[in-house]
Amino acid sequence: MTSRIIGEILTYSQETKTVISIRKRNDDSHVWIGYIVDFNDILFVLQHISPLGIEDGLVIERIDNIDNFETEDGYTKAIQILFEQENKIPKQLVRKAEITNDENWQYEILKSGFDQGKLITVELNNSETVNYGYVLDYDDISLQLTTVDKMGEEDGTQLFRLADITSLTVDRIEGRKRHLLHDLRKKTRNHKKGK
Repeated sequence: MTSRIIGEILTYSQETKTVISIRKRNDDSHVWIGYIVDFNDILFVLQHISPLGIEDGLVIERIDNIDNFETEDGYTKAIQILFEQENKIPKQLVRKAEITNDENWQYEILKSGFDQGKLITVELNNSETVNYGYVLDYDDISLQLTTVDKMGEEDGTQLFRLADITSLTVDRIEGRKRHLLHDLRKKTRNHKKGK
């Protein structure tokens, strides 16, 4: 039998299409995000929502296989915003970039304005670590970004040596998602301030 608290969480998600995170027991790496379509004492049906806020199939699972149900954390709130803004992630607009044979190619590309005010990604020293942000400033040695996390929140300023940058990207779907969340959060903050 489902506990009263779990029943309330599942009912609220079902009735309001509120996004929740569901972690499977003994599997810290696996999280489903979505809203409840139906449930009983044994099973639940979850409308899975992708990290881009798009409906991504149904998940049917036993309730007793679940370690916990998470609500109202930053990530699920971000997915909820994207879900409610369905099809609002802008399409890719940047279609070309000027490249050069220059040894300081990073500077030349930045100088060409390839970012067009969009979020870019910076990869350093061929690592898997990628930094998302808006170009704040640059010169022939350094690049300064206002970084943006996966929830669309500004996450400080970072300075990179151009010589350490092994790739730059612009207008990727993850960047467009973060840009949309950033803009929506900024509008909400400005609205609350009465601007």
